[in-house]
Amino acid sequence: MVQAVIDDLTWKMIVDRLHKRLCVPFLGAAANIRSESLAYSGLPIGGDVAHAFAQELKYTQSMAPDLARVALEYEVRTDRAYLLETLRRLLDDKEVGPSPLLEALARLPLNLIVTTNYDCLLERALQLRGAAFETLVQPADGFEDTPETEDRFRQLEKYEGIILYKIHGTFRGEQGDLHDEDDPTHYPIIITEDDYIDFLSVHAAEQGRIGVPNLIRKNLTPSTLLFLGYSLQDWDFRAIYRGLIGRLNKHQQRRSFAIQHNPPQYWVQYWEKRGVAIYDMDIYDFAEQLQARYEERYGGGASIGQVGLT
Repeated sequence: MVQAVIDDLTWKMIVDRLHKRLCVPFLGAAANIRSESLAYSGLPIGGDVAHAFAQELKYTQSMAPDLARVALEYEVRTDRAYLLETLRRLLDDKEVGPSPLLEALARLPLNLIVTTNYDCLLERALQLRGAAFETLVQPADGFEDTPETEDRFRQLEKYEGIILYKIHGTFRGEQGDLHDEDDPTHYPIIITEDDYIDFLSVHAAEQGRIGVPNLIRKNLTPSTLLFLGYSLQDWDFRAIYRGLIGRLNKHQQRRSFAIQHNPPQYWVQYWEKRGVAIYDMDIYDFAEQLQARYEERYGGGASIGQVGLT
């Protein structure tokens, strides 16, 4: 049976690992979900974007759209630039502030945040809090294996701020600058089925490309993971999880947690066998409790002074 309340011992473990910087949030689209009770407008989630594409493609109601598949059809019937222009329009964050979840995370001691979101609301939350962070954007076809890339990875391994790893790409450059809006193909976005295939097959590709960097894997191995705003049944997420965590032996894996609304029971059982406990909670209620529990145990938040790469 899915649980709706996190017990005190579990909260203590999460908060203790946060304090030791051994807790990594994984953020999905619902990290910015709309909330009427909090008067937060939010951004569309994956299903909303899929339905928007499906509507333009004249899908019938019986044709349930999968985002990666419908995005591929949209790209085939238009072109890559038009797909990404439309995606950016659907996920326009100019008039939207960071969600309560992002604001809470920006106050906590973290080494790494992994997000599949293309928007820049997390960057904005960290900037508003004055948190030091460096953005690392994953290309679908891997990083170029060059001395410059290796040097950057070495610097990030020594970095004392937060590494923001955008595993599915971004609408902005790594330093927060807008990409050239006249050429949206410059956006390093993973959205279609083919993009996911490219990304997931980098490890088997020709030499000279790097998939998920080792510095990311090193941060994940000793950490408790918090899956926030994810639909854990998506095949692309399961493939990423298996590649990053699933191959660890049972003694290396730390217990992880997911916050979802009304999760199907069989998925709760599926993930329980893989060390992920799913709780049926409102994500913003979880964020409020997480911040309150941390402050109750360790005081008023982490030291997040400006830290640069050396």
